Amino acid sequence: MRIEGNIVNLPGRGLIIGRFPRPVPLDSPVIDNRRKKIGKVVSLLGPVDKPYTVIKMHGMPKNPLSLVGREVYIEVE
Repeated sequence: MRIEGNIVNLPGRGLIIGRFPRPVPLDSPVIDNRRKKIGKVVSLLGPVDKPYTVIKMHGMPKNPLSLVGREVYIEVE
């Protein structure tokens, strides 16, 4: 199953804040629509039913701010 979410913030230190419609498993890889790895889930914050997801970036894009608003996905079984 594929869970779709969005990038909402870049707090720095190689971290990204995402928002998904439900909690996602820790250490899950986060990919973009081209199946390129963006990072992995390292923590969940906020309300239990729709938490913010902290993602550790995999590499550094040329323009990190271009990630804000981008759709991302998590593949779960």
